[in-house]
Amino acid sequence: MTILVGSGNNYTPLNTAVGIYNYYVTDSVNGCESPATIVAFTITSIPVKPTASDSTVCFGTPAGLTSTGTNLNWYKDAALTNKVGSGKLFLTGDTAIGTYKYYVADGPAGCESIADTVVLTIISSPSLPAGNDITICFGSTTPDLTASGTNLKWYSDSTLKTLLFAGNNFTTGKTSSGTYN
Repeated sequence: MTILVGSGNNYTPLNTAVGIYNYYVTDSVNGCESPATIVAFTITSIPVKPTASDSTVCFGTPAGLTSTGTNLNWYKDAALTNKVGSGKLFLTGDTAIGTYKYYVADGPAGCESIADTVVLTIISSPSLPAGNDITICFGSTTPDLTASGTNLKWYSDSTLKTLLFAGNNFTTGKTSSGTYN
């Protein structure tokens, strides 16, 4: 059974539930009707609001933000009109010390979720700690190495992988001749 739902160039579907609705449109001239063209009308559900965490990085560290979701879009404004990136990882490009606000939404344009607000804070890096080289004679008591700073960490390698001690005064325990860095 065929039900005519409208005529003319425009038709506004009355569907309101999530789903795919097929409509068939024909043209007629002088009493002859064309074959039908299928026009799909799709109502999709709005995706769930993504979850993103605020991030604090030191000056000079690449500033990246991450979020959960499948079709993420990053914006500079709460109205979601100034798109600045997409994907689960967004590299902001921000390099100056300060606080930056971004918004991330999930879903295709026009059908996006509620946005999550994400704050990026770039803080200044601490100054280089001040420390002095020490030279002693073999057999002398080995003094502690000292440096000044707020939260000092002493490493045995230049890649900073092997942490030896945290604090201002480091007892090396070295007694053999040699140069130790």
